[in-house]
Amino acid sequence: MAESGTGSEQPEEPKKRGVIRRVAVNLLTAGMADDGDTEVVRKISLVNLMLFVGILALVPFGINVLFRGRVILGVVDLSIAFVEILAVFQLRRSRDHRLMSYLCIGLTAVLFMYLLLNGGIGGTGPLWTFAFPLFATYMLGVRWGSIVVGVFLLAVVVCFFPGSPIPHADYGASFLGRYLAAFLLVTTIALFAEFIRDRTQRHLEERNRQLQAANAEIETLTGFIPICGWCKKVRDDKGYWSQVESYVASHTGAKFTHGICPDCVDKVYPEHPEKDGPYLNDGGKQSRSGTT
Repeated sequence: MAESGTGSEQPEEPKKRGVIRRVAVNLLTAGMADDGDTEVVRKISLVNLMLFVGILALVPFGINVLFRGRVILGVVDLSIAFVEILAVFQLRRSRDHRLMSYLCIGLTAVLFMYLLLNGGIGGTGPLWTFAFPLFATYMLGVRWGSIVVGVFLLAVVVCFFPGSPIPHADYGASFLGRYLAAFLLVTTIALFAEFIRDRTQRHLEERNRQLQAANAEIETLTGFIPICGWCKKVRDDKGYWSQVESYVASHTGAKFTHGICPDCVDKVYPEHPEKDGPYLNDGGKQSRSGTT
């Protein structure tokens, strides 16, 4: 009885994993996993992934820094997390990934700039900003991603340029040059990766359109075909009778060329001594009766 009970429980585990997987996919794709455009689903998934990661990171971080006495940083973290929660529901309702993409990038830029100026916990603020080029290029594409990253980088230069009146954390005299070099390196890699991905995606879409166009030109014969048992004419869908060649050609795109088979040679040309002439072996190109 014990073995029977164990065996009956085993199928439940894969079933649970399947349910969890379907729920996760549904959340990431806003319910568009099976009936949406591939590129749109990819962008919605990226936006949702960014929102969920932001919520899961900002809520505990915000609570933690509040208990440490960093009230402003805690309020900023929790406020952005609250806006991202609202964005998740709005994205699922409207599926407007463009608006949500710009909203996410804007919130991320504000948070990262605040961390950069404030220094973050233990001076780790600048480390978070290196994820910004990845988010911007993957969600907005090469063109708009590079523009947004450029604006962010310009703001960093303005804030940390020597003599800037904007208050910021002190990272040392050589910080700005080193930071810009590392940030530009990450940006270049992100832009190149997105360029290759976008180019490959466009190539695949073009090939898919070509295949669909070719498939639309292919016509096939299926089902029962009414054919006369005596003259061998075929009745089409409109009720007209036509030769087999005409019917097949109109439904498949095949072309016919007429020759003569050995049996018919005996009947039509009984006086001909050759049974294997050129009019039999060249696919009908030199038929004795002529090609039609």
